[in-house]
Amino acid sequence: MIGIKPKWLLNSRMAISPMVDVTDHPFRQLVSLYSKSKDQSSSKSSFITWTEFVSVDGLLANPNRFKSLLDYSEIQRPIVCQLFGSDPDKFNRATKIVADLGFDGVDINMGCPVRKVVERQSSGSALIVDKPTAVSIINATKQAVAGTDMSVSVKTRIGFDEIEIEQWIPTLLQTNPDLLTLHLRTKKELSNCPAHWENEVMGRVTELLKQHRDEHQQQKSNNNNNNKTTTTRLFGNGDIESRLQIDEMFRRYSLLDGIMVGRGIYGKPWFFSDENQHDDGIDLKCRLVALVEHALLIEQHKEKYDLQHNLSSLNLHLKSYTQPLCHLGEIIIR
Repeated sequence: MIGIKPKWLLNSRMAISPMVDVTDHPFRQLVSLYSKSKDQSSSKSSFITWTEFVSVDGLLANPNRFKSLLDYSEIQRPIVCQLFGSDPDKFNRATKIVADLGFDGVDINMGCPVRKVVERQSSGSALIVDKPTAVSIINATKQAVAGTDMSVSVKTRIGFDEIEIEQWIPTLLQTNPDLLTLHLRTKKELSNCPAHWENEVMGRVTELLKQHRDEHQQQKSNNNNNNKTTTTRLFGNGDIESRLQIDEMFRRYSLLDGIMVGRGIYGKPWFFSDENQHDDGIDLKCRLVALVEHALLIEQHKEKYDLQHNLSSLNLHLKSYTQPLCHLGEIIIR
């Protein structure tokens, strides 16, 4: 059954991609402080916040440890917790823990290409190959949040060794997740090639989505069903570096509901702010202030993460924060 989407999901056009050592509590907090009005209700937020991915096995085995990692503040709403694993029953039980923690949604990772996740745990992008298990996981997760306002979403890739949207996308759409986010690369491609925003791929995905929506509408008409239900929303992901690119993708694909931003947000906590849409307009002073604020937030939450995580997290953002200095260094060298 297709349910009514939460208002925040219908109103959101952008999202932060779940990334290990990146979308931890300190950075989510910094992005929210820079990009959300303090008096802004969660239903009117312009972007969705995602956590780092969490193992359903780990969450069930040691919930207290993982609950501290899943700590969040109200300004980070709407916030979605991403889970990974390969056992539908464990997804069901882990989702109930996530629901008790007050998250706005739960996301199923079906795109991680890391070898230990794919080969050792048969999860992440391995589920693209094991479609029956993928379907069972989505259904088990939806059952866990039945009767609540929580969303269930899927983030995946467009194929395993090769592009297979003709089989994979309809398989996912038939389960009616609230949101489907497509990283427009295959598992094999990792991030070693440009994302497939070309019409032959993304355009075809939107055609499949339109077909799905038309069939749903026809089914409603045949059953004289006037309920205000909506079908799966679609977000695209891959190589988005600016708000101008986001605007271009919306112009190109009218059925695209939103954009998820990954590495393009490194060191740019203002990315989603309507007041600072263009990163080139952020001067060095503002960047260094943000760097210090980020470091202070890491210090405040250092008990939640080990030292290696904290250093790795800040290092990933450092180059972007100090970008003008890097350009100055290049000029001096020349």
